[in-house]
Order: sequence, then structure tokens, then C-alpha cells
Amino acid sequence: MDIYSKSNTNIGKNRRYQVPDSSTDKSPQEHAPDATDGAVTTSTQTELELDDCVKLCEEGGLTPSPIDDYDDKKDDDSSNNKRHELQSLRRRSSISDYTKRCLPEDTFSFLIYASVRSRSFFLAAFVFLLQIAILVILALDIFDLSNAKNPMSFPPNVEFPVRISEVLAIVIAIITQEDIRKAVNMLRDGFDQNLPKKFKGAAFAKWALSIALRASEGLLGLFVTFLLIMRSSSVLDLLLNFLAVEFVTMLDDVVFALISEGFLGRLLKKEAAKLSNTFYHVSHRSVDSRAALIVTVAYFVVLFAAFFAGWGIIFRKQERGEYLCDQIFAQFGDEVVPMLGTFTGLFRRQTHNFDDRLVGRRSVYKSVYNNTIDVQDGGALLAYCHAEMRWTLSLTEDNVTKPCTWLAASSESVDFDVLTTANSQWVVNTAQKRTVPLAQHFLACHDCTGKNMCKPYGNCTKQGTCECNSGYYGLRCEYPEPCERLEIDPRDEGFVKTGGSLFATKYYRLGGAETYHHPVYTSLGGNETLDDKTDILLFTGVRWILSSKYLFPGMKDVNDASELARNLSQFHGHFTDYSASYVSEPVHIDSPVDATASPLRKRWRYSTSDSEDLRLQPDLNKDFIEASLFCAECNNTTNPCSYEAVCLPDGTCSDCPNNSSGTMCQIPPTSNGQCNKYFNNIHFDFDGGDCCDNTCRSTRENICGKADGGYIDKGYPWCKGAANQWQLSGDPVYGVSSASRSGRAVALSGKGTILAVADPGVSIFRLFDKDGSEWIQRGQSIQGPLESDFGLAISLSDESLDITRSPLSSPTVTLVVGAPSLKDQGRGLVRVFKCSTFGCMQRGYDIEGDGSFGTSVSITKDGNNIAIGGAGSTDGKEVKVFTWSNNDWQQKGIVEIDRRVHSDPLHRYMQQGYYVSLSGDYLAVGELKSRKTVASGAVSMRLITHVYKWDEDKWVELDSIRKNFYFDESFRDQWPLKSVVIKGNTLAIGSKSSVDVYSWSEILSKWITREIELVPSDVNGLVGWSVDLSEDASVLAVGTSVENAQPTDESIHMYQWNGTHYRALFNGVPAGPAASVSLSSDGKAVAVGLPFDTWKGGSTRVYSFHPSSPCDDPSEIPLRISFITDASPEETSWELRVDSQIKWSNGPLSVYTTYVEEMCISATSCAKFIVDDSKGDGVSLWTNTGNSSTHIFRFAQEFRL
Repeated sequence: MDIYSKSNTNIGKNRRYQVPDSSTDKSPQEHAPDATDGAVTTSTQTELELDDCVKLCEEGGLTPSPIDDYDDKKDDDSSNNKRHELQSLRRRSSISDYTKRCLPEDTFSFLIYASVRSRSFFLAAFVFLLQIAILVILALDIFDLSNAKNPMSFPPNVEFPVRISEVLAIVIAIITQEDIRKAVNMLRDGFDQNLPKKFKGAAFAKWALSIALRASEGLLGLFVTFLLIMRSSSVLDLLLNFLAVEFVTMLDDVVFALISEGFLGRLLKKEAAKLSNTFYHVSHRSVDSRAALIVTVAYFVVLFAAFFAGWGIIFRKQERGEYLCDQIFAQFGDEVVPMLGTFTGLFRRQTHNFDDRLVGRRSVYKSVYNNTIDVQDGGALLAYCHAEMRWTLSLTEDNVTKPCTWLAASSESVDFDVLTTANSQWVVNTAQKRTVPLAQHFLACHDCTGKNMCKPYGNCTKQGTCECNSGYYGLRCEYPEPCERLEIDPRDEGFVKTGGSLFATKYYRLGGAETYHHPVYTSLGGNETLDDKTDILLFTGVRWILSSKYLFPGMKDVNDASELARNLSQFHGHFTDYSASYVSEPVHIDSPVDATASPLRKRWRYSTSDSEDLRLQPDLNKDFIEASLFCAECNNTTNPCSYEAVCLPDGTCSDCPNNSSGTMCQIPPTSNGQCNKYFNNIHFDFDGGDCCDNTCRSTRENICGKADGGYIDKGYPWCKGAANQWQLSGDPVYGVSSASRSGRAVALSGKGTILAVADPGVSIFRLFDKDGSEWIQRGQSIQGPLESDFGLAISLSDESLDITRSPLSSPTVTLVVGAPSLKDQGRGLVRVFKCSTFGCMQRGYDIEGDGSFGTSVSITKDGNNIAIGGAGSTDGKEVKVFTWSNNDWQQKGIVEIDRRVHSDPLHRYMQQGYYVSLSGDYLAVGELKSRKTVASGAVSMRLITHVYKWDEDKWVELDSIRKNFYFDESFRDQWPLKSVVIKGNTLAIGSKSSVDVYSWSEILSKWITREIELVPSDVNGLVGWSVDLSEDASVLAVGTSVENAQPTDESIHMYQWNGTHYRALFNGVPAGPAASVSLSSDGKAVAVGLPFDTWKGGSTRVYSFHPSSPCDDPSEIPLRISFITDASPEETSWELRVDSQIKWSNGPLSVYTTYVEEMCISATSCAKFIVDDSKGDGVSLWTNTGNSSTHIFRFAQEFRL
């Protein structure tokens, strides 16, 4: 008889189970299993929890008898059937032949018996697919197929605590992996024929499917767990990775628990109860057989063997450094230690001798020259100094490695890869034994494997080097083919030798010679012979030098060019005996100065000394010399002839047009006393002043500002010459209160007639119109959210109506305003306003974002596209672009920015903000990162500028530019105000210590620098605090930050592009602490915001460009009249009337001539010029034949001026 103890408790809670009493002597028949429900009779009952029952049931040691309503009803309805089956079973076998089993309590068990269309089957399949999808995503994220050497990104090596943790984690992962263990147990037990009787719908195919899916999910989870364990570089990372995957593999158990508790519905809860409370029988022949034992043992043996074999392989590779780069390119700045740059080049990882290749379990890199290890005594190496816990650059002494006797060293680091220090600070020791930061260093992997570093202009060879396509050159094929001929610009004074003679003015590439992977140039032309006076141009790692053969003692006996090439190919900037006469400015790799492999357009200084340690030290007490080299070989892509000259097939330029001269027709005919119409524009200072009133004197042959013959005005009768200046335009605009910080952000409209001023201290902005000499506020002040820094960033579109402003109509503009600090919300917002005649109305809804959203904003000229930058966004999208569509702002694409921050326990890294600038299809994003040294608290900043171009439906990144700069944390309002601005394909970057301008070359696919001749007062100041460009990038405004500024200081300057470089556009304007600038589209007006002006909480001033006037009275304007007679001058006379008074008269005349008269008249006067022809045939121009004429005018003619 089946005996059940009744209970009304919930399923899965206090269920009671019957446990056989080992002391009770019963016959085997009394213990025979019932094939229907699994209940048996015992003499002693013990209550156990269900979880314990299931566990013991799976192990075959318990005869469970769950008592609940579900099974009681079933027992009452089928007692006769159970007795019949029990008797049948007793006849077939004894109890010793069977062990009872429960199906595992997870969603995979539903797959064994549930209908394919049932909820439980669908849920089980969904959970499996979800687990697999998560694990596959994790696996795909781990694999990096572009890295052939280390596709799973294992760390180069780990410390011993991490290594021990790896072993423990692998053991725990295998032991605790339940899904594989359950699959093995079910496979060991086999498919029992009674299972379909217990679970309607159970079938062998479903049973096999359940095992296969359970095992595959478990194996994939274990594999991903192993990968994440081995990818971890710290114990904490390892633990987090392990727990994350463990949770994923337990989803099937978690979902089943939720089903059992009724969270997913009553029907599923009933299914879970049925699965938990039903058991079946398994023959001991399956459970206790030798095959079952082998399966169980093999399970653990195979897994442990496989995973520890993988661990051993990875361990061996890490200890041997096989996950590191085999070659590293390194360059160190020489500003502090002059010879440090000579160790620029490739460093190769040592693999032959264990003692040589490892220091502190970290690989050693030795310098490479001519594709072999540098075997010279004192060769350079990159190694780890364990005593100081830092990577170092040092020299070997007598083939002994001494990394702690270093030339340069990284910040303290425990990393096994020297490349991790590429973004951290390095230091050097000065001659005074002081340790100071290294201003510049560069470290990068140079393995030519996987992702081809030579592309798009070359391919990797089997030797791991780049084979460049035709027309390209360099270690990475990064340069165009070097120029074959160089010349010194004849306008420069040239290089002077000791004794007063000059270096050569022409240089030719020396075939077969390279130094530091750059070409060598000499003064040897086609017919010249090698002698001691032969001049040599070569690269020394960071700087180019100009020297002569006699300054290389080791080449005294070299007599021909081929031998010279062989000797120079062995040149080393530190070990070779030589002296330099001139050294160039530093050429830092991948900087704009590094645009070509030749020394083009570099600036040069005298060398300080001939001593070994100082021979590359420039003489900073002297200015750069007036000499620069240009490529004297033309082509139609990278080096065309100047001023519309034609490049001929032999690389020379045709006859120079427009009176230009020089090898490349690069010399304009400026400042020669003749006004040349081709150069009569602002870029050439109006033909060097030849076409300007204050510098040009009109003659009969050449009339200032007029075309040949004097009749046609060339557009610049009043040229803006060198005596012109920037003057204050209107009264200053002050803050509304002492807390305003007015001028923190300013914006000027395209025509310079509308001014937007923000007062973020009180969260308002105001709009002003220019009315004569005054700025008149338009409408009311616009109030933003209080204490939100509303107005910290603003941007203004161009005027939408090209009309003259009157009291009744004003041009419409669109203004975008950022409020990055909403009080107590950790969020920011941006509002856009459309401002017409009487004020501003919000356009669209608020645009909100996490963190400091709205720190920087930018709007296009038409006002229909805006860009917004901030920091601290939870979705990782700190920069967003919106376009006006369907009466609201819609996001325009996604701007992807690499937000990875280097992990370094000695420093704290943080994204501080994003500066944005939007111009047409171009978007510039300045990413500002800070790094704080934990020990000293010193802070350094890096500005990384990303540039994107809109390509149909997405933003495509063109390139990025990195700049470092440092500051004192005590300075007010630390962050620069407007550090990045782009206008078309021209980009300006200010970094609080310098300003740089670049133009994007579509041909070279890289940024080309635009040189700037900074005003001396800007060279050492905090320039670049705020920058702006005119719409065509011809005018650059450079804002500075000056403490204790004086009213007479000219600390903000405008620079004008003249075709080759930016130079100061006349006088500067006053500034102060944290000055912001905004240029009009034409560059003729600039707004300067001074938020820390001590009076009235900040101020804003507008300056406009005013040509100088020859008139002493400021109320007068200059007037010039020029007139040419015809062939009958005796017939012609004229007079000038000003306010009806005759100011000038002349004629009739006796000779054909040109007459010019200049005078000053009141700006409000009415001037009339009257020409009279006494004969009545008018002033005529005769043709060459002399038979006909064209009349300019007949009889008397009046001209109102």
C-alpha cells in the first residue's frame, strides 16, 4: 500500500518526504518502485525540504514522496492502476535494480516533454537563445580579428596574485558549472522507457535535444568564462568577469525559480510544480555501470585537462612576451636633453637570451638601426626598472643592461607593456640633476601584422616592413615621395657659415642614403665634385641639421657620392662624430610639422655648441633665422606652381605669369611701386602697398586703385594698409550685476551688427543691435533656469534678412544657449531661440542630456543645425547634432567618440568636457581629458580634436589631432572658453598655451598646418584661450588670458592669411583674465568678452577694423580725384564743388596727361565733380586706326560723389 502524509502547504515550501528506515526489515517487494507515481511504503517518515529531496533524488539516495493536492488527487484516482503496475514491476525485477531520479529544476527540462507550441517550451527555447546571444556577444566583443598576434586581447602578463586567482577561478568555474554536469548525468542515466508515462509528451528526440542545448550553453559559458578570466589584469577584474558570466549561465535556473513562485503566470507555475514533484526510475545498470563511472570521471578530466592546457599555453606566451609588439617606434622630445631625440626609431623586442630579454618579468626592447639590433657600445633600450617601478630609456654599458640608469623614464607603472605609458607623463633629468616632465614623447606598436599599418599607401611584407606604393615613402608609407630638389627662398637671407660665406642655396637628394628613415640632401649638383665644403642636410631623429662634410671627422677620406651615401646611412645622431651649424625646429611624429619627409618650410636656429651633448641644442637667445627651404620640383597635386603658372613634364614651371618670379613662380611682384591687379587684394596686402593710398603714389602710368589706363576701379580705392587699426565700436556692454560673469560667452552675427552676450552667473542672455555708435538691446533679457549656468555657451547664426536695420525692422537670427548645470539634477539643457525685431521666442522644446550637457554649443549659418557638447553622459554620447525638422529638433546621426581612458593606478583620468564647432557638413569635437597624479596632485590636460564630415546619413571621422597643455589649478575658471572652431575644411585649435590652424587635404587625407607668425607678446602668454575664424578662414582671432591686464595692453590679436601664413592684422585689442572672442563672418569685427572685469560683473566690447585716414580732423574723410585727358587736352576743364563751394578746378590744359588731386572733406558734405568739353565732342578714346572714337561723355557732365 502507498502511504502519503497529507499537507496543504504551498508547492516548493514545507513538503514532506518519506525516507526509508534502514533499520526496518522489509522484503524487496515492499520497496519495489511504482512505475506510475513513484511512491513507496516505509515504516518511518521523515520531513525534508523539497530542495534537499531533489538533490538526493538526483544522486539516487532518496525515495521521495511529495504530498500535495496535485499528487493526492492523482493517487486517489489511480490507486488500482498503481497496485497493478507495482505487482507487474515486482514480477520483473527487484528494488535493487532501480534508482529514482527527478528532472533538473531548470527551463531546459521543459524541452523533454512540453508540446512544441506550449508556453513552457517557448519559454525554455527563449531562455536558451537569450543565454547563447549574450555569450556570443561577449565572445565577439572579446575577439579582435584585426590583431592576428593576440586576437583575444590577453594582457601581456600579470602579477602573481592574479596568476593564482586564475587557477582558482578556473577550478571553481568547472566545479560549479551545473548545466554541463546535469547534461552528463542525464546522458549517463540514459532515456528510461517509463519517462513518457510520467511526463506525457516526453520523447527520446526531445530528451536528446534538452541534453544537447544544456551542454552547449554550459560549454559556451565555461569557454567565455575562461576567456574573461585570462583577459583580466587584476584580481578585481577577474572576479567581476567571473561573476558576470556565472549569472548568465544561471538564467535558466533563475527563470525556473520565478516560474515556481508564480511570477510568470499560474499555468507555468503548475508546470513547474509538476516537474518538481514528479520522479522516474533509472536502472542501476545505467547508474552504477563502469561506463557511467568512466563518463563521470571523463567529464572532469577532459574539462580540467582542456582548460589548464589552454591556461598553460597562455601562461607560456605571456611569460615569453609573445602578446607584446615585436617592434615599437619611439620618439622623445629634446627640449630638455638635446641628444634625447637622437634615440628616435625602432626598438625590437629581445627573444634569444632569457636574461637579456626580460627585466622584472618584462620584455626588453633594443634599438634597431639598418634593420639590425644596434650593436654599438651604448645602444639604447627600453626596459623596466623594477627598483623605481617605471619604464625607462637607457643605454647599455659594455653590453650590460642598466635600466635604472636612465635618460628618460615613465611615471610609476606596474604594467607589463611599455606602450601603456604612451599616454602618461615621462620625465628626464636636467644637467642640474632636477627631474622635470618631458614635453613630448611618442610610443606606438610597429608590427606589420593583422590590421595593415601601411594602408592605404602600402602593404606589409613577410619581413614585417612596409612596401610603399609608387609616390609614397616612410616607415608606414605616411609621406608623399620626398622632393628631389630643394632651394632656399631667395627672399630670405640664407644660411651663413663661420667666416661669413653662405651655405649652398640648392640641395639635391643623395641616392641610396637615409638617416632615421628620412632622405639625405647635399649640395652636390650634376657637375659638382665632393669636397670638404660640400653641404649636407640630414635628419637626426627630432631635428634636421645643416652641416658640411668637414664637420664629419670620420668622413675625411670619403671622395665620391656613393661612398658618402654609404657612410651617412650608418649615421647615428648620438654615436657619430659630427657638428651641426644649424638645427631646425623639432619635428614631432604625426604632428602638422611632420607633413613631409623633407625639411620643407621648417624654421631654423643656430646650433649652440660643438660638444657631444649640446650639438643639437638650438641657440634660444637668437631668433629664428630668415631662411626656409621649399621644393623646387613641381607637380600638379602636392606641389603645383604658384599664381597660375603651368607645371611642365620635367618638373619645372613655365614662364611665370602676373609678373611673378622664382623657380616655382612663388615670388609675387609686391612692393615694387606698381599696382598689379592680380595681387591687389587683402591676402597680398594690396600688392604690398602698391595699390594703397598711404603707400602708393599715383603716376601717369600707374594710378593707385585703378586698372591700366586709369578708368576702371579695381575695387580697393581705399586699401587697408599697414597703418590701419582695430578701434572700439560702440560703448562696452556690462553685466546686469556683480555676479553676472558677463561676457563668459559672446557671439557676433555674420555682418557684425548683432551681438549676443551671456551672463551665466545670473542665467540670462541679451541681444543687442548696432545703432550708430551704440549697442541697443533688442527686447527683454531672456531668463533661463536659475543656478544652471544658462549662457555658459552660446552660438549665433547669420542674419536671415539682408536689409538695413531700422527701428521697425531688424534682421532675424537664431541663437542656441547652453545651461550645463541644472541645480541638483546632474543634467544640462539647451534652448534655441529665434530672435526677430521685437525679441526672442524659443524655437522647439528644451533639449536635455545627462552630465554637463550644453557646456559647448554651435549653430550653422542658416540656423537649422546645432551641435551640443558636454561630459558625463550615461549613454556615452557626449556630443550630439540636431537638425530642425517637423517643427522640432531631430537628432542628426550619431557621433562616435572613443571614450576609453588608460588604466593607471598612479593617476586619475577623467573626461572633462567636449568643445564643438559646426560648419556646413564639417563637425569638430575637442575632447578635453585631465590626468591627476595621485601622489603630487599635479594635473595635466590633453585636448584631442576629432573632425567629422557628414556623409549622406552618418558622421565619418576624418582624423584627430592631439595636444598637451598644463596649468595651475589655482587659476580662475580653468577651462578654455572656445578651444575648437572649424570653418569649412579649416580648423583652429587653442590649447591655453598655443594656437594652431590646419587645413584638410583631400589628396593626402591628412591635416596640413597653416603657419602663424605670433606677435611676440603672444609667444609666451596664455594664447589660445579662445579662438575664432572668419567664414573663409582668412582672419584668425586669438584670445588670451591675462591677469592684472592694463587698459593699454594689446593682448588679443587678429591674424590674416596671406597665402603662406597668418600674420598679425595690425594692432591688438585689450583683454583680461579668460577673455572670449567672436568674429564676424567677414573678419572685420570682433567681440571680446571679459567675464572677470571687476566693474559691473564683466563686460563685452566690440572692435571693428578702421582704415587709417590722412585727415587730421576725425570728422573728415579723404577724397581723391584722378582724371586722364584725351588727345585734345585744350578742350577740357573741370572743377570740384563741395557743398556748392569750388574746392578744385583745372584746365584747359596744353598736354595730354593724368591729374590726381587728394583732399579731406566733411563726412556729411555733398561733393560734385564737373567736367566740361569746350568743343562739344566730349572726352573720347580713339582706336588704333585713328578713324573712330568712343565717347566717354559729351558736353558738360556732372558726377555726384
